[in-house]
Amino acid sequence: VKAAVVLLPLLGLTWILGFLAVGTDQVEAMTYVFTYLFTITNSFQGVLFFIFHCLLNCDVRQAFERRYNRRKRSSCVETSLSRQRKFSDLEGFDNNAQR
Repeated sequence: VKAAVVLLPLLGLTWILGFLAVGTDQVEAMTYVFTYLFTITNSFQGVLFFIFHCLLNCDVRQAFERRYNRRKRSSCVETSLSRQRKFSDLEGFDNNAQR
């Protein structure tokens, strides 16, 4: 419901400008103004959807943080395991060299 309250006026504003661009036959300058406004608002709809739905939505941010933290932890574990393997390989190499 919260997303609909934010997104419906955004969609409505864009298409009202589109209808005004088509419906203004008297003044050609006003047709150009509404056409440009319609094009600009229509072009930025995706960006505004991303901002309102992803960046300002707490649930989406928490899911992103959980995924980012999980990926960060797994890369840290992989790094520490690879360091342990390298260290154990070096120890085995030193023991073989001494024999």
